[in-house]
Amino acid sequence: MSWQARVLAGVLRAASHFAPRDLDRVRDKLQQRGHTGGSAPGKLKSVHITTWESHGMTIVRLTPSGAAPTKTVFYCHGGSYCYEAAGLHWQFLRRLVLETQAAFEVPMYPLAPVDTAGSTVPAVTAVLAGLSPSVVMGDSAGGGLALAVLQQLRVQGAPQPDKLILIAPWLDVRTADPRQRELERGDLMLRVSMLQAAGQMYAGELPLDHPFVTPVLGDLRGLPPISLFVGTRDMLSVDARELVRRCREVGPPLDLIEAPGMQHVYPILPFLPEATQARADIAALIRSTT
Repeated sequence: MSWQARVLAGVLRAASHFAPRDLDRVRDKLQQRGHTGGSAPGKLKSVHITTWESHGMTIVRLTPSGAAPTKTVFYCHGGSYCYEAAGLHWQFLRRLVLETQAAFEVPMYPLAPVDTAGSTVPAVTAVLAGLSPSVVMGDSAGGGLALAVLQQLRVQGAPQPDKLILIAPWLDVRTADPRQRELERGDLMLRVSMLQAAGQMYAGELPLDHPFVTPVLGDLRGLPPISLFVGTRDMLSVDARELVRRCREVGPPLDLIEAPGMQHVYPILPFLPEATQARADIAALIRSTT
Protein backbone atom coordinates (compact mmCIF):
# COMPACT_ATOMS: atom_id res chain seq x y z
CA MET A 1 0.00 0.00 0.00
CA SER A 2 1.41 3.41 -1.00
CA TRP A 3 2.27 6.16 1.47
CA GLN A 4 -0.42 8.28 -0.16
CA ALA A 5 -3.00 5.62 0.70
CA ARG A 6 -1.80 5.59 4.31
CA VAL A 7 -2.14 9.37 4.53
CA LEU A 8 -5.62 9.20 3.04
CA ALA A 9 -6.58 6.53 5.56
CA GLY A 10 -5.57 8.89 8.37
CA VAL A 11 -7.67 11.69 6.91
CA LEU A 12 -10.67 9.40 6.49
CA ARG A 13 -10.27 8.09 10.03
CA ALA A 14 -10.36 11.63 11.41
CA ALA A 15 -13.32 12.60 9.22
CA SER A 16 -15.30 9.53 10.30
CA HIS A 17 -15.77 11.06 13.76
CA PHE A 18 -17.92 13.78 12.17
CA ALA A 19 -20.12 11.46 10.11
CA PRO A 20 -23.87 11.75 10.84
CA ARG A 21 -25.15 9.18 13.34
CA ASP A 22 -28.82 10.14 13.68
CA LEU A 23 -30.46 8.07 10.96
CA ASP A 24 -33.92 9.57 11.50
CA ARG A 25 -32.54 13.08 11.02
CA VAL A 26 -30.73 12.04 7.85
CA ARG A 27 -33.92 10.44 6.50
CA ASP A 28 -36.00 13.53 7.28
CA LYS A 29 -33.48 15.81 5.58
CA LEU A 30 -33.46 13.68 2.45
CA GLN A 31 -37.26 13.55 2.41
CA GLN A 32 -37.49 17.35 2.58
CA ARG A 33 -35.21 17.65 -0.44
CA GLY A 34 -38.02 16.35 -2.65
CA HIS A 35 -37.75 14.91 -6.15
CA THR A 36 -34.24 15.46 -7.47
CA GLY A 37 -31.43 13.66 -9.21
CA GLY A 38 -28.70 16.27 -9.18
CA SER A 39 -27.34 18.41 -11.98
CA ALA A 40 -24.43 18.71 -14.38
CA PRO A 41 -21.06 20.02 -13.19
CA GLY A 42 -20.38 23.65 -14.02
CA LYS A 43 -17.16 23.03 -15.94
CA LEU A 44 -14.61 20.29 -16.57
CA LYS A 45 -11.25 21.11 -18.14
CA SER A 46 -10.93 19.91 -21.76
CA VAL A 47 -14.35 18.23 -21.64
CA HIS A 48 -17.53 19.40 -23.36
CA ILE A 49 -20.70 19.12 -21.24
CA THR A 50 -24.22 18.93 -22.58
CA THR A 51 -27.48 17.72 -21.07
CA TRP A 52 -30.68 16.18 -22.34
CA GLU A 53 -33.87 14.92 -20.74
CA SER A 54 -35.30 11.42 -20.85
CA HIS A 55 -37.85 9.53 -18.73
CA GLY A 56 -38.03 12.22 -16.09
CA MET A 57 -34.30 12.67 -15.53
CA THR A 58 -31.43 14.75 -16.82
CA ILE A 59 -28.68 12.91 -18.69
CA VAL A 60 -25.26 14.56 -18.60
CA ARG A 61 -23.13 13.91 -21.68
CA LEU A 62 -19.37 14.35 -21.42
CA THR A 63 -17.26 14.37 -24.60
CA PRO A 64 -13.63 15.29 -25.35
CA SER A 65 -13.42 18.93 -26.45
CA GLY A 66 -12.63 19.32 -30.12
CA ALA A 67 -12.80 15.62 -30.97
CA ALA A 68 -15.48 13.19 -32.06
CA PRO A 69 -15.98 10.45 -29.42
CA THR A 70 -14.94 6.96 -30.46
CA LYS A 71 -17.61 5.11 -28.45
CA THR A 72 -20.19 5.59 -25.70
CA VAL A 73 -20.00 4.62 -22.02
CA PHE A 74 -23.07 4.68 -19.77
CA TYR A 75 -22.08 5.51 -16.17
CA CYS A 76 -24.21 5.18 -13.02
CA HIS A 77 -22.76 7.18 -10.12
CA GLY A 78 -22.67 6.07 -6.51
CA GLY A 79 -24.03 7.79 -3.42
CA SER A 80 -26.07 5.18 -1.50
CA TYR A 81 -28.97 5.83 -3.91
CA CYS A 82 -29.59 8.96 -1.80
CA TYR A 83 -26.95 11.46 -2.92
CA GLU A 84 -26.12 13.08 -6.25
CA ALA A 85 -22.84 12.70 -8.10
CA ALA A 86 -19.94 14.29 -6.22
CA GLY A 87 -16.96 16.27 -7.46
CA LEU A 88 -14.81 13.14 -7.22
CA HIS A 89 -17.11 11.42 -9.71
CA TRP A 90 -16.87 14.22 -12.24
CA GLN A 91 -13.07 14.47 -12.02
CA PHE A 92 -12.75 10.72 -12.37
CA LEU A 93 -14.99 10.80 -15.44
CA ARG A 94 -13.12 13.79 -16.89
CA ARG A 95 -9.90 11.79 -16.81
CA LEU A 96 -11.56 8.77 -18.42
CA VAL A 97 -13.07 10.90 -21.18
CA LEU A 98 -9.63 12.27 -22.03
CA GLU A 99 -7.86 8.91 -21.75
CA THR A 100 -10.39 6.99 -23.86
CA GLN A 101 -11.80 9.73 -26.16
CA ALA A 102 -15.21 8.21 -25.42
CA ALA A 103 -18.52 9.92 -24.71
CA PHE A 104 -19.90 9.31 -21.21
CA GLU A 105 -23.65 9.43 -20.62
CA VAL A 106 -24.38 9.92 -16.90
CA PRO A 107 -28.04 9.70 -15.78
CA MET A 108 -29.01 11.96 -12.89
CA TYR A 109 -31.40 9.28 -11.68
CA PRO A 110 -34.00 10.26 -9.04
CA LEU A 111 -32.89 9.72 -5.48
CA ALA A 112 -34.29 7.98 -2.42
CA PRO A 113 -36.31 8.21 -0.28
CA VAL A 114 -38.66 10.29 -2.48
CA ASP A 115 -38.00 8.03 -5.47
CA THR A 116 -37.35 4.32 -5.07
CA ALA A 117 -36.10 1.30 -7.00
CA GLY A 118 -39.55 0.37 -8.29
CA SER A 119 -39.55 3.42 -10.55
CA THR A 120 -35.83 4.20 -10.85
CA VAL A 121 -34.68 0.87 -12.33
CA PRO A 122 -37.29 0.83 -15.15
CA ALA A 123 -36.63 4.50 -15.96
CA VAL A 124 -32.84 4.06 -16.19
CA THR A 125 -33.37 0.86 -18.20
CA ALA A 126 -35.48 2.80 -20.70
CA VAL A 127 -32.78 5.47 -21.05
CA LEU A 128 -30.06 2.86 -21.57
CA ALA A 129 -32.12 0.91 -24.12
CA GLY A 130 -32.14 3.96 -26.36
CA LEU A 131 -28.37 4.40 -26.31
CA SER A 132 -26.75 0.98 -26.99
CA PRO A 133 -23.40 1.93 -25.41
CA SER A 134 -20.23 -0.13 -25.75
CA VAL A 135 -19.68 -0.15 -21.97
CA VAL A 136 -21.85 0.20 -18.89
CA MET A 137 -20.14 1.27 -15.67
CA GLY A 138 -21.09 2.04 -12.10
CA ASP A 139 -19.54 2.64 -8.72
CA SER A 140 -20.97 1.65 -5.32
CA ALA A 141 -24.77 2.07 -5.46
CA GLY A 142 -24.37 2.96 -9.12
CA GLY A 143 -22.75 -0.43 -9.64
CA GLY A 144 -25.79 -2.12 -8.15
CA LEU A 145 -28.06 -0.01 -10.35
CA ALA A 146 -25.99 -0.87 -13.44
CA LEU A 147 -26.27 -4.60 -12.76
CA ALA A 148 -30.02 -4.38 -12.07
CA VAL A 149 -30.58 -2.37 -15.25
CA LEU A 150 -28.68 -4.85 -17.44
CA GLN A 151 -30.78 -7.66 -16.00
CA GLN A 152 -33.91 -5.74 -17.00
CA LEU A 153 -32.44 -4.96 -20.40
CA ARG A 154 -31.98 -8.70 -21.00
CA VAL A 155 -35.58 -9.41 -19.91
CA GLN A 156 -36.75 -6.93 -22.55
CA GLY A 157 -34.63 -8.58 -25.23
CA ALA A 158 -32.57 -5.42 -25.85
CA PRO A 159 -28.89 -5.65 -26.86
CA GLN A 160 -26.30 -5.88 -24.10
CA PRO A 161 -23.13 -3.76 -24.04
CA ASP A 162 -19.76 -5.34 -24.77
CA LYS A 163 -18.57 -4.86 -21.19
CA LEU A 164 -19.78 -4.16 -17.65
CA ILE A 165 -17.26 -2.43 -15.38
CA LEU A 166 -18.09 -2.29 -11.68
CA ILE A 167 -16.24 -0.30 -9.02
CA ALA A 168 -16.94 -1.51 -5.47
CA PRO A 169 -20.57 -2.27 -6.37
CA TRP A 170 -23.29 -2.40 -3.71
CA LEU A 171 -25.12 -5.54 -4.79
CA ASP A 172 -27.02 -6.56 -1.65
CA VAL A 173 -28.80 -3.77 0.24
CA ARG A 174 -29.53 -6.08 3.15
CA THR A 175 -25.88 -5.67 4.26
CA ALA A 176 -26.41 -8.61 6.60
CA ASP A 177 -23.33 -10.78 6.03
CA PRO A 178 -21.39 -11.17 9.33
CA ARG A 179 -18.13 -10.64 7.45
CA GLN A 180 -19.19 -7.04 6.82
CA ARG A 181 -19.32 -6.38 10.56
CA GLU A 182 -15.74 -7.61 10.74
CA LEU A 183 -14.61 -5.45 7.82
CA GLU A 184 -16.38 -2.39 9.25
CA ARG A 185 -13.48 -1.81 11.64
CA GLY A 186 -11.11 -1.20 8.74
CA ASP A 187 -13.58 0.46 6.37
CA LEU A 188 -13.26 4.20 6.96
CA MET A 189 -15.99 5.25 4.53
CA LEU A 190 -18.98 2.97 5.11
CA ARG A 191 -21.09 1.89 8.09
CA VAL A 192 -23.43 -1.08 8.19
CA SER A 193 -26.20 0.94 9.89
CA MET A 194 -26.08 3.72 7.29
CA LEU A 195 -26.09 1.27 4.39
CA GLN A 196 -29.03 -0.64 5.83
CA ALA A 197 -31.01 2.57 6.31
CA ALA A 198 -30.22 3.77 2.77
CA GLY A 199 -31.09 0.36 1.36
CA GLN A 200 -34.49 0.37 3.05
CA MET A 201 -35.21 3.86 1.73
CA TYR A 202 -34.27 2.87 -1.81
CA ALA A 203 -36.20 -0.40 -1.70
CA GLY A 204 -39.41 1.41 -0.76
CA GLU A 205 -42.25 -1.11 -0.99
CA LEU A 206 -40.08 -3.79 -2.61
CA PRO A 207 -38.68 -6.62 -0.48
CA LEU A 208 -34.98 -6.24 0.24
CA ASP A 209 -34.14 -9.39 -1.71
CA HIS A 210 -35.83 -8.08 -4.89
CA PRO A 211 -33.32 -8.04 -7.79
CA PHE A 212 -33.97 -4.33 -8.35
CA VAL A 213 -32.27 -3.60 -5.02
CA THR A 214 -30.20 -6.77 -4.49
CA PRO A 215 -29.18 -7.61 -8.07
CA VAL A 216 -26.63 -10.23 -6.98
CA LEU A 217 -29.69 -12.46 -6.40
CA GLY A 218 -31.06 -11.73 -9.86
CA ASP A 219 -30.62 -13.76 -13.06
CA LEU A 220 -27.07 -13.23 -14.30
CA ARG A 221 -27.38 -15.33 -17.46
CA GLY A 222 -26.83 -13.54 -20.75
CA LEU A 223 -24.99 -10.55 -19.30
CA PRO A 224 -21.73 -9.24 -20.80
CA PRO A 225 -18.28 -9.98 -19.35
CA ILE A 226 -17.68 -8.15 -16.07
CA SER A 227 -14.56 -6.46 -14.68
CA LEU A 228 -14.87 -5.67 -10.98
CA PHE A 229 -12.52 -3.41 -8.97
CA VAL A 230 -12.64 -3.48 -5.16
CA GLY A 231 -10.35 -2.88 -2.18
CA THR A 232 -9.80 -5.46 0.57
CA ARG A 233 -10.79 -2.94 3.29
CA ASP A 234 -14.11 -2.26 1.63
CA MET A 235 -17.18 -3.82 3.29
CA LEU A 236 -18.62 -4.26 -0.17
CA SER A 237 -15.81 -6.67 -1.07
CA VAL A 238 -18.20 -9.25 0.41
CA ASP A 239 -20.73 -8.37 -2.31
CA ALA A 240 -17.97 -8.60 -4.92
CA ARG A 241 -17.00 -12.12 -3.85
CA GLU A 242 -20.62 -13.22 -3.84
CA LEU A 243 -20.98 -11.99 -7.42
CA VAL A 244 -17.85 -13.94 -8.33
CA ARG A 245 -19.38 -17.07 -6.82
CA ARG A 246 -22.69 -16.60 -8.66
CA CYS A 247 -20.97 -15.89 -11.97
CA ARG A 248 -18.94 -19.10 -11.65
CA GLU A 249 -22.22 -21.00 -11.40
CA VAL A 250 -24.17 -19.43 -14.28
CA GLY A 251 -21.90 -16.91 -16.01
CA PRO A 252 -21.01 -14.35 -17.28
CA PRO A 253 -17.20 -14.38 -17.13
CA LEU A 254 -15.92 -12.09 -14.37
CA ASP A 255 -12.46 -10.65 -13.76
CA LEU A 256 -11.97 -9.58 -10.13
CA ILE A 257 -9.30 -6.93 -9.47
CA GLU A 258 -8.87 -6.82 -5.68
CA ALA A 259 -6.49 -4.16 -4.35
CA PRO A 260 -4.81 -4.96 -0.99
CA GLY A 261 -5.51 -2.41 1.76
CA MET A 262 -7.66 -0.15 -0.40
CA GLN A 263 -10.81 1.60 0.80
CA HIS A 264 -14.25 1.88 -0.81
CA VAL A 265 -14.31 3.10 -4.46
CA TYR A 266 -10.53 3.54 -4.39
CA PRO A 267 -10.23 3.96 -8.21
CA ILE A 268 -12.06 7.31 -8.09
CA LEU A 269 -10.03 8.73 -5.18
CA PRO A 270 -7.42 11.39 -6.02
CA PHE A 271 -3.63 11.29 -5.64
CA LEU A 272 -3.34 7.53 -5.07
CA PRO A 273 -0.95 5.51 -7.25
CA GLU A 274 -3.34 2.59 -6.84
CA ALA A 275 -6.18 4.72 -8.21
CA THR A 276 -4.04 5.87 -11.15
CA GLN A 277 -3.27 2.26 -12.03
CA ALA A 278 -6.93 1.23 -11.71
CA ARG A 279 -8.02 4.13 -13.91
CA ALA A 280 -5.45 3.14 -16.53
CA ASP A 281 -6.76 -0.43 -16.44
CA ILE A 282 -10.35 0.80 -16.78
CA ALA A 283 -9.41 3.04 -19.69
CA ALA A 284 -7.72 0.10 -21.42
CA LEU A 285 -10.86 -2.01 -20.95
CA ILE A 286 -12.98 0.74 -22.51
CA ARG A 287 -10.62 1.21 -25.46
CA SER A 288 -10.64 -2.57 -26.09
CA THR A 289 -14.39 -2.65 -26.78
CA THR A 290 -15.87 -2.25 -30.23
